[in-house]
Amino acid sequence: MNKIVFRLALLAGVYSYALLPAAGQSVSHPDSVRAAAPAGHYKAVFIFNGGKRVPAYILGLEQCYVDRIECYERRPDEVPAPQLKALSVERLEGMESEGHTYESLRLNGKPIGVLAENRMATGPMQLFGYIKTKSNMPIPIPLPGAVVMIPTGTHDKYFWYVRLATGKLQEVERGDAAFARQMATLCAAAPQLSEQIGKQAKGFGFENVEALVRQYNETVAGK
Repeated sequence: MNKIVFRLALLAGVYSYALLPAAGQSVSHPDSVRAAAPAGHYKAVFIFNGGKRVPAYILGLEQCYVDRIECYERRPDEVPAPQLKALSVERLEGMESEGHTYESLRLNGKPIGVLAENRMATGPMQLFGYIKTKSNMPIPIPLPGAVVMIPTGTHDKYFWYVRLATGKLQEVERGDAAFARQMATLCAAAPQLSEQIGKQAKGFGFENVEALVRQYNETVAGK
């Protein structure tokens, strides 16, 4: 093997390996909270903009669908097999399937291309989330007579949206100070929780938003 090619392959392998979790370390995604649905097809009802309800079949249950959702108009195991279609989620108000209710998210009245399930089963504060997997920045590797960019794998970026029962959908702020202001205000009905968030106490930041919303709902429900 050409020495330069071999060196590139080796470097790419090293950097890719560095991104893997350590032995015994797990990687948690928002969509891993509920166990993955078994393979198969699921009855669903699409609620289109304007309220029209249309039955369909989908191939799996996810926490959210970004941009589009693949579906069949009838059972996929029928003969002849139906055509698989891709439906833009912006055409939908929501979807119901297997006891799960999804909403096509809108910020300031404009669709954002995400069909998501409310992660809070009960309570006045709703939480929706999804992940974007992005490529990491490539690393420049100097070689004789050239500089080669080596890809370093991918990373997940989390997006969260919250809404009080009487309010509008808001994207959760990422910066520490902005997050503290926003969530402390939204959690005002739970003063102790709001205070901890406002002080930016450890364990009360963006990465804990799901637990914080759940704590808020439990606190308010207990009053």
